[in-house]
Amino acid sequence: MAQAATSTRPSTGAGSNGGNAARLRPVMAFFPGSPAPLPEGHGFVPLDGREEAASVRIGLVTGKDGKPILLRTRRDARVYLGALCDRSPDRPVAHKNLEIWIQDVGGVAALPESVRRGMTNATLDSAWRARAAMLAGLAAEGDAGGVDIIWTGRETEHGRPLFLAGKAMTEAAWRLCTDDGVLSAAGKDGYASGLGRYLVPESGEGDLLDAAKADAGALGVAGESFNAACGLMMTRVLAPLSYEQFIDAVTGAAPKSVVGEGLGRTLEEVTGAGSNGWLLNVGSDRGTRMAEVLHLKLMALAQAAALARASAAATGGPMLNVRADSFRVRLAEGAGGALPRLWSSRVVLADPGDAAAVPIEGSDLTLHVPGSTSRSVYAPAAAGKSASGTGWLRLRQVIEERGGRFVVEGTLSAQERLEAAKSDLVLIRATMNKRPFDFTAAFDEDSALTTGEVRVRSLPRSLEVDELAEINAAMGVPLPDTHYEVVPRLTTA
Repeated sequence: MAQAATSTRPSTGAGSNGGNAARLRPVMAFFPGSPAPLPEGHGFVPLDGREEAASVRIGLVTGKDGKPILLRTRRDARVYLGALCDRSPDRPVAHKNLEIWIQDVGGVAALPESVRRGMTNATLDSAWRARAAMLAGLAAEGDAGGVDIIWTGRETEHGRPLFLAGKAMTEAAWRLCTDDGVLSAAGKDGYASGLGRYLVPESGEGDLLDAAKADAGALGVAGESFNAACGLMMTRVLAPLSYEQFIDAVTGAAPKSVVGEGLGRTLEEVTGAGSNGWLLNVGSDRGTRMAEVLHLKLMALAQAAALARASAAATGGPMLNVRADSFRVRLAEGAGGALPRLWSSRVVLADPGDAAAVPIEGSDLTLHVPGSTSRSVYAPAAAGKSASGTGWLRLRQVIEERGGRFVVEGTLSAQERLEAAKSDLVLIRATMNKRPFDFTAAFDEDSALTTGEVRVRSLPRSLEVDELAEINAAMGVPLPDTHYEVVPRLTTA
């Protein structure tokens, strides 16, 4: 059975496209509070068939068309609407509205090479587990609202392939192959060194199957793919209000995003005159009400800032994609509490960031770069300004430092004008003796060179004996077809 981690958790962006928004609209009707029956015509599918007889079950909420309701997508995940339901004889009653996260590494292939470099199945799995632990840790420590996670075991272990077959979830007797020896014998990249994923029959008899091509027919089951690639999963408690919906409701503005009938009715009841949402019953005193509105907005902003800070502190990396829908808001359910309902609002972290950690070759340093091509309006002006191209590299000298580390200095030339800040880094891939040589360097702004040339100095790194010999042999010789990419050094702060 699943175990619940303490706290409070967030949610999803209301719509990713017109079709999803239209399907999400009726389901939003039951978001104001729980427990509540699922909307008429919507289904509930337990994620684990072994829990069919359980009193309460974690499952997927399906629309009137019988398909899962996609809330949003991330670089490495798809997020669906779920619920914690009982066995009510009429319609399943949702005691908690949930997000069901499915790991999906397909989006990684679309990232720039500089971001994919250093990414492997092992690092993606590690990042997923660290994210779940971070969210649970925020909850346990009570940091700025925290997050609820319902632990199922699939946050850390890959399960069987899952397929949605009508009103049931079916499993295929296959598993994800993580054995590098088996993969190497089949001519595939290792799990710990590549991004390809392959399934193997649990019986041990049969060929490997590319997980990206796995379907019900190939795996011998019925239904449509839900998690055919055996991705890790995560179950989080859904917060009904987006950050912007809450701010709009408090200020009296018309909502700018999809608001279901039930949620809209709740907002009107909470914010209306004479409601139990406000602390001060001020009648027509607009100045006093404005002060209360300002306080609520500032408290929401302060909670969001505290969550971003706590997330960066817990992960050791920046968020880099902070936007309004990175946060959601929860109101206390029901009426009659000690606090007005608007004063019970808690901002929660819906999206813990999309920064990709790129290990710097030959060192113990890590560079964090945006893990998405989309830009937030809150991002630093430098974000997204990375430039790449092909030029010539002329090595000048190698300096040995303490601890057996080396610094490589050289001149990078290109047809384009090379503009970079002193804090920027450049990822360089040169070819020496018919094999690639990668290193990360900083710019030397103090060196006056002609247009299209910059002096670069690598970060301290280790070098093998043969690499050092090849560098010395190439000293002063122009190395053509050298690929470079300028990456701004960004932080959450």
